Amino acid sequence: MRLIATMGTAALLMTATSMAQVSITEVRTGSFNTEYIEFKGAPGTSLGGMTLLVIGDGTGGSGVVEWRYPFAATDVIGPNGYLVLRNPGDDVPPFVDGNGDGANDNLQRPFGLVVDSGATDLPWPRVAGNWNADVTQLEGGDNQTYLLVSGYNGTDTFVTRAPNSGSNGQDLDTNDDGVLDVTPWASIVDSMVMKQSNGSTPGSGNEWWYETNAARWCGPFESRSVQTVTTGGIVGVWTFNLTGLLPALSSGDGDRFQANRFPMAPESGDQAATALLSLGGGTVADLATDTGGNSYFNWLRSFTGTTTNAPAGALAGGALSIRNGTAGGNNGSYVELSFTMAGLQGMKVTWAAQRTSSGFNSVQASYSLDGTTFTDFGTAITYPTSFGTAVQTVDFGNLLDNAASVKVRLTGSGGSTTSTSGNNRLDNITLLSNQTTAQVVVSTYASPVHGLKSAQGGWVIGNLTPAADSFDTPGKDNAVIPTFACGDAGAGDCAVAHGNGGCSDQCCCESVCATDPFCCDVRWDAICATAAAGCVGGGDCGGSECPADLNGDASVDGQDLGVLLGNWGAGGATDLNGDGSVDGQDLGIMLGAWGPCAG
Repeated sequence: MRLIATMGTAALLMTATSMAQVSITEVRTGSFNTEYIEFKGAPGTSLGGMTLLVIGDGTGGSGVVEWRYPFAATDVIGPNGYLVLRNPGDDVPPFVDGNGDGANDNLQRPFGLVVDSGATDLPWPRVAGNWNADVTQLEGGDNQTYLLVSGYNGTDTFVTRAPNSGSNGQDLDTNDDGVLDVTPWASIVDSMVMKQSNGSTPGSGNEWWYETNAARWCGPFESRSVQTVTTGGIVGVWTFNLTGLLPALSSGDGDRFQANRFPMAPESGDQAATALLSLGGGTVADLATDTGGNSYFNWLRSFTGTTTNAPAGALAGGALSIRNGTAGGNNGSYVELSFTMAGLQGMKVTWAAQRTSSGFNSVQASYSLDGTTFTDFGTAITYPTSFGTAVQTVDFGNLLDNAASVKVRLTGSGGSTTSTSGNNRLDNITLLSNQTTAQVVVSTYASPVHGLKSAQGGWVIGNLTPAADSFDTPGKDNAVIPTFACGDAGAGDCAVAHGNGGCSDQCCCESVCATDPFCCDVRWDAICATAAAGCVGGGDCGGSECPADLNGDASVDGQDLGVLLGNWGAGGATDLNGDGSVDGQDLGIMLGAWGPCAG
């Protein structure tokens, strides 16, 4: 018995040791079918007993199991030490995308990279009966946690679902606070986070990640740009990025708005608690009841939205879509905005719009100050045929100033009298008073995204295109990714955007990163290069006549002393004699320069 017990213990130790040797080394997602998760371990190691979990968001909020892949005993690390779990790609025709309209049938999107011949090539399964390329893909555009666990015993047993359709997976963070309340596994073998945004907490509307060790974070996968955005008095914004809508009745039909969704308050703005959006006219408010007893608007749908006219950082989400109805019966339908102008001047209504097929040709704005009598304002606005071409604007000037109660209607007309297939989409409807504009930095999610564990051990951003270079290497050793400090010769020209953080001019680099840490912590993008214009080649870094004035107030005093002492032993701008360390010699230089700077 003792021998058997000893043998059993030894076997368990061997299993645990093998598991500990397996690690996640690359994750690539958001790129159609060129997606994969790479694992490294001792050649021949079985992943049997291990499960890959992708944790993101879903019906239960943050912390939902979006996808679960249980490894079989026959899934073993290849002879070169790697196994690649990858998108199968649509490479064996014929295909049917499943919606019955004939479009995209026979579509081919094969896996776009070559798995190294020494690695185990393990395509994950397709969903039976549906060959749409989307059903094989991992979700992109969110924070995601990848866990390789042993002894999984969760209630989420739906293995065959597509990687991006786990909205009803098991919720492991029941109160959405960033801490897993349910941990249905014996141990975590390895983990990593694909991080969308910068910072230690997720941005508004994003889910948490569930790995606290920042060394296992990859990202953020943000693309930044400087945009002119509206500021000033934002009375209300309706983005229609709603959750909990009734699902479409058929493919391509769009989600349905329940009867209790209107009147609808704006998601943000000074009057978020009081302003309202209502519907009327035509047949747009006609209600229907589905087989589940749900009451919904028959001629209203939620189709894909846009970021045009959206608040900074908002996703495209959905759009309010008014369908043409019974052969023109929706002509005259309107969206009505109710708000107050008490104490406000200068009102504009802006929104993104699109006309598809036989939807309304135009929209007429009107207003009422008594809630009953409406007066047309301006000429009808012709709807564009695609989102993003222009922001629609109705500028009332000072006409509505200080009015206690205002209603504005946007009424559609010119829809086909013979077809019911068209619709008009309205998105990001915004009420603005005293409008001003400003240049701000806007961050958006960069896709596809590729994280790899570099040869040095830390997670870094890989190449964001499927180019045949050392960054896209499914099933082989990852590249040695150099990291740079400000002033390193290979860090890159400060005046030119590049993929790593920092740049080669130490003074300029430190100056820019002091106000924009993204430039050193993530990457030196075009915004960083623009910010460096004042110091590249001299400028602000041309040599101060008062180097001990560390805070730039033209005086060497106690505030500068505090900065110096706070960096004791470090380098940088506080290292006044440039010997690589802030010490007594630098203190002596500061005391010798004490007082107002010359000139």
